Formats: sequence, structure tokens, C-alpha cells
Amino acid sequence: MRAFVITLHGNSYSEAAAGRCAASAARHGIEVTAWRAVSPETANLTMEMNGLKWTWANDNTSVARCPTTGLRQHPYKTADQRMRIGCSMSHYLLWEKCVKLAEPILILEHDAVVLRPLPQIPYIGSAVMINDPRGATPNGDKWAAAIGAKGPGIHAKTVIFDDERPDGLAGGSAYIIAPHAAAAAMAAFKHLGVWPNDATLCRQIIGGLRECFPFVTCVRADKSMAGGY
Repeated sequence: MRAFVITLHGNSYSEAAAGRCAASAARHGIEVTAWRAVSPETANLTMEMNGLKWTWANDNTSVARCPTTGLRQHPYKTADQRMRIGCSMSHYLLWEKCVKLAEPILILEHDAVVLRPLPQIPYIGSAVMINDPRGATPNGDKWAAAIGAKGPGIHAKTVIFDDERPDGLAGGSAYIIAPHAAAAAMAAFKHLGVWPNDATLCRQIIGGLRECFPFVTCVRADKSMAGGY
């Protein structure tokens, strides 16, 4: 399976973290290719060139509702809005890559560290979260405990948020996505607007999300990819 780590070229922290991610993956037989992240300077232009518009939570300033889905949108802590958009667009371009390859791919953010080899996954569904939620989401401890209680295997995504709030992957830090799900996520960006990638990859919009235990990766981050360096 092809694997990509989103890397902000020219940023020493991101490049070092991505190198650590790739090295940890190599120790477990996973070859990871660096994927050039959309920079904050080019985030809005990249979004516009793809015919997209940022529509999240009143420009990420206050709680809102999506007029199409009715889902509640909560602002994400972000030092620079362009970083959040750039992160979403980096995932978008990898979804596009997945569709073009016509095969599942592994998407990693630079703060992911690989702990063990990828297991055999006979059925991906739409996307499989392989990341330990602890440190990747405010509900990480609760989520990790719920996944662990299910025991080893590939399980349906644990319900963390109510049906009115996007209930997606833990930070979008490490996941395997199938081409049809990548296409659905791209379509959601076009139809609903650009959201944080983990909000778009939610059970209400994409469906069929799954999670892996034992966790294959964890997050070790001093700085957030989307929150600002």
C-alpha cells in the first residue's frame, strides 16, 4: 500500500517530524513518501483554483450550522486560518491522488509515529483510522478506552459526538482511505465547502468509517500541523 506523509517543505519542524514519521514507518516495513503540504501562503489560491470555498463555522469564529446537512460546526483553535485551510487542502489533494491511483492509500500527518506493522485489513470500508486517539482529539482518552474494550481487530467507528456534530477521525492524523471514500470527501468539499478534513471525514457524511486496534500509530506533536507552527 502506498503511504504519504504531509510535509511542509522549508519548515524545519515539519521536515524533521516527517523524517521521524518515515523512519518509524521504515522500521516496520512501511515505505513512506513525503507529500508537499499546501503552505499557508498558497492555501487560499489552491482552494480557489480547485473551485472551492471555506465554509466552516462562520470563518472559524463561532458555532454555526451547515445549511445543507444541519450539522453543528464548532471553531477549531487555530493561530493562522491559512494553516487550517492548507491542511484541509493537503488532504484534498491526497484524496485526488487516491482516486487517480484507484487504490487505497495511507495518509499520515507529519506528527504521526508508526508503532507496529500495518495489519491485514480484508475490508477497508470507506476509511480506517489507525491512530491512537489520545493526543489527537479532546476526547482521546475516552475514545481509546472504548476502542481497546472491543479488542484486536478492525471495528466500526466508535460514536463520540452526537448525530448533530460531525463525528469523524481523530485529528485525521493517520488513516487508510479507499478511492470511493476519497471521491466522496472531494465531493463534500465541492458541495458543502471546505471544512477541517477530520470534520468532513465523519460518519454522517462519508459513512462506513472503521478503526484499528491495536493502534498502528500515535501522535507526538510539539506543534499542530493545522493549528499553526
